[in-house]
Amino acid sequence: MLRSLARDAYEAYLERRLSSSDVPRHVAVVQDGNRRHALSKGEEPTKGHEEGAETTEAVLDWAYEVGVEEMTLYAFSTENFERDDDELEELFDIIADKLDELADSEKIHDRRVRVRGVGDLSRLPERVRDALTRVENATEEYRQHRLNVALAYGGRDELVETARRIARDVEEGRLSPESVDASAVSSRLRLGSDIDLVVRTGGEHRLSNFVPWQARGAGAEVYFCDTYWPSFERHEFLKAVESYSGDSDGEGDRDDGGRRTVASEERRRTPVPSMTKPEVEEPAD
Repeated sequence: MLRSLARDAYEAYLERRLSSSDVPRHVAVVQDGNRRHALSKGEEPTKGHEEGAETTEAVLDWAYEVGVEEMTLYAFSTENFERDDDELEELFDIIADKLDELADSEKIHDRRVRVRGVGDLSRLPERVRDALTRVENATEEYRQHRLNVALAYGGRDELVETARRIARDVEEGRLSPESVDASAVSSRLRLGSDIDLVVRTGGEHRLSNFVPWQARGAGAEVYFCDTYWPSFERHEFLKAVESYSGDSDGEGDRDDGGRRTVASEERRRTPVPSMTKPEVEEPAD
């Protein structure tokens, strides 16, 4: 009871701080800690993935409430293909089911959220690709909000692929060597929009081959916390957003709360609307 009251009071405090500040337009999340969460409770990894999927749904609501326009979720990395076949099949089932739910979600349609997959999608099982196609087709006309689901995604692979595209365009005369600049690179990435804030749960202080150009290249701020993804709560999300809003001096450092910020030459922010109430693993772990 007391813990719940304290949490509610802390959330209200963070909301007051946000109400007079700004929030990031684009937030990316490394959803780390699903397996460790399950193992810590003596459960199978699949249970952790299922609970993590529920947290993802809640985080999308929280992001919408504070005015975040675009979310990118690191749902499945290229490194995840190295996992046990049984766990992979169960994880793909969860991903396909959640994509199907998004296609039929009233919230997605009411909020006009465009959903798209980002990554080497050809490596995914057919059932996942089919589910992704359904939700992409169902939301392709929406422009108000965006949800990018990173699947079979690797940042270095994306940069290599982009370099090849640029080389082909130069070779075929569509692009001159002199015109190759940051915008030429960004326009050829699978995920072309800059990221303002990266949130990683699970205790690891690294980005794990996630959006190196869009985040590091854009000077995104990074918020790390020890909480496993299934246990990630609203006050922690608000704290992450507040860490972006509160870093007005542009200095890249870490405070006592465990958050780390990276200097940004130019920040893209949007006003906040009024609100109501030690195992190293890769996402999705």
